[in-house]
Amino acid sequence: MPGYALRMPFRMLNATSIYDAELPAFGTLGQRSLKIEQVGSTYALVLEPFTTQEEASAWIPRLWVGLVWMSLQRGIPFEAETRFVPPVTPPFTAAEVAHQPSDSAIRINGAFPTAYRIPGELQIFTAEELTSSSLAHADAIMQSVAAGSSAKDASRLQEDKKLQTALELYNSSLSEVSRESRFLVLVMALETLSQGRPKHPIVQATMDRWAAEVAERLEAADVLSEEGNDFEALQRELLFRKESSLRSNMRDLVGSTLQEVGHPDSGTLASDAVRMYDRRSTLVHEGFLPEAELMAGLATARTLAKLILTAKVARVTALEGVQIWQG
Repeated sequence: MPGYALRMPFRMLNATSIYDAELPAFGTLGQRSLKIEQVGSTYALVLEPFTTQEEASAWIPRLWVGLVWMSLQRGIPFEAETRFVPPVTPPFTAAEVAHQPSDSAIRINGAFPTAYRIPGELQIFTAEELTSSSLAHADAIMQSVAAGSSAKDASRLQEDKKLQTALELYNSSLSEVSRESRFLVLVMALETLSQGRPKHPIVQATMDRWAAEVAERLEAADVLSEEGNDFEALQRELLFRKESSLRSNMRDLVGSTLQEVGHPDSGTLASDAVRMYDRRSTLVHEGFLPEAELMAGLATARTLAKLILTAKVARVTALEGVQIWQG
């Protein structure tokens, strides 16, 4: 059927690739056909047909959510551009073209999402190569991408900067080399989503009195002296401490998010989040965590990051009919 196809390239990181024998892989997304193909070391999602190029490009956020869902469900980190780049004619430069394509070829930049008229011959330009050593099944990738791409409000994910940053941190954690760095990056992803709340009014009033005394002493001190610097630091610390601690925020984030999705163990997991954060503090401030403590913290961080991010993505994008946790 004549029309347009949307092509969204992506790279799988952490030395992961899809089994060659399973490509190209074919599936469906609603009334459209979805394909996973490979050109060199880069993969691409190809969704068709669309009536116009504009209609096709509007699906880029949905395919990006599909890749995010793949990362969350399959533990596979990825890179993907979301900026739409239309097909180009004539070809880029002589240095970028290995041979002169036919006049009928549609020339596209293989690193960016694009929409091209179908049927047609493609001339894809890409110079990126990867070394891969582990393999993933195409049908599993297809299943995750299709589930995530069914989100009704996919564009809202890119508007939510805190959630987007948390997802980028989670994605990065999957390719971290050391267990310590993986643990810390996962906790950072959760910290990004946590929100402070004011302390009890009586505590607030007490801190206000302290703040007034500190301000008085700071005014009388030499601002360039050690005393002045310490009072200035204390003033900032009191302002920061008027909100709940990061430790409490972590408990609130996990408890409230999992209660919203009806998780039966939300209370237990909220307590686990506090212990996880205590282990994080020990590692950061002492530079070392015993093996058993590190492994326990990492396991909790993996579980909570996946649960919280999955729940947040599903809620923000209005993703329905997906399983947040294994019952």
